This record gives sequence, C-alpha cells and structure tokens, in this order.
Amino acid sequence: MAARTKKINQHPVDSATRACCGGIGTHTRECRALTSLLNGEVKSADIALRLDSAVNLIDLARADGNKVLQDLPRDTGLFQVVDMVAALGHLRQAAVLIDKVADALESEAVQR
Repeated sequence: MAARTKKINQHPVDSATRACCGGIGTHTRECRALTSLLNGEVKSADIALRLDSAVNLIDLARADGNKVLQDLPRDTGLFQVVDMVAALGHLRQAAVLIDKVADALESEAVQR
C-alpha cells in the first residue's frame, strides 16, 4: 500500500491574499490594518458584535457545563461538583460583566 502524503496548506487563513501587507506576521508600522487598529478606527458596531458573540459563547459553555453537571456519576467527589458549580457561576458573572461593558460603550456612543 502506497503511503499517502498530506498536502500542507502554505497559506492558512488565506494569509497570502491579505491586501494590507501580504500576509500574517508581516505587518509593519505602515500596514493599513495595523494602523487603523492603533488609531482606534475600529467601528463601535464591530466591537458590539464581538462582545455579543463572546456572551453567546459563554452562554453555550454554561449550557454544556450544566448538562455535564447533571450527567455526573453519583460517586463524583463533592469537591469536583463544587468546582463545576463554581466554574459555572464564574461563567455567568463573566457574561454579566461583558454585557455591562457593551452597555457602557453603547451609552458612550449615544452621548457622542
């Protein structure tokens, strides 16, 4: 049987076609993408969308964690259950805090 060879993608994440500088890892100070980020030209809608995505991902993780918690074997140690409950609580608090950040940024944008 002939050995199969796997072709490795030389340009992951389409890095060869980046219009700003030609590829990931080759940003220079003159690079348009880097300059716009440093100058704060990121749109507030983009930030709000990313914050919303983060909260949604946390909610998905919490849902999965709750399912795992419900499916734990009866002989699971008390400290493992407590750690799982604490982790789920921290995820909840993270979602609340990210929502607060999003709300604060939104109210700042409205006041401008």
